[in-house]
Amino acid sequence: MLACASVLGQLMRSIKQPAVVGEMFGGLVLGPTLFGAVAPDGYAWLFAASPEVTAAREAVAKIGMMFFLFSAGEELNLDNFKSLGKQAIVIGLSGTLLPIAAGLALAYALPRDFWGPTMQVHFLSSALFIGMNLANSANPLIARVLVDLGLIDRPMGP
Repeated sequence: MLACASVLGQLMRSIKQPAVVGEMFGGLVLGPTLFGAVAPDGYAWLFAASPEVTAAREAVAKIGMMFFLFSAGEELNLDNFKSLGKQAIVIGLSGTLLPIAAGLALAYALPRDFWGPTMQVHFLSSALFIGMNLANSANPLIARVLVDLGLIDRPMGP
C-alpha cells in the first residue's frame, strides 16, 4: 500500500498536483473498486480480513493520521490567527459543517432501500454518521493539500 501510494503521489507531484491526490488514487487502485473487482482472490490474499489483521490495520491508520495532524499543526503560524482569526473560524466551520450537510443530503437524496435495513431503524442518526465521516475525512485532506502545495504557512493557508 505504501509503495503504491508513494509512486502515485510522486507521479502527481511531477504534474504539479498535490501528492495526496495520487495517494487517494492508489487507494482506489488497490481497493475493492479496482483490484478487488479485477482480481478478487489476489485482493482477499493481500488484504486478509481476519479480525486481528483488520484491527491492526485500522490502528496503524489512526496512528498515522494522528502523526500527520500533529505535523500539520506544527507548521501552522499562530501569529496569522491574530490577523485572520475570523476568517480561520469561518473556514474551519465551513470545512466541517458543509461535509456534514452533504452527507445528510446524500443520505436523504438516495432511496431509503439503498441503505439497507440496518440504517432504517435510526435513519437520521445514520445520515448524521455519514456526514460526520465526510467531515472527519475532509479536514485532514484539506490540511494535507495545503502542506503539499506549501500553502500551510501563508496567509491563504490557515
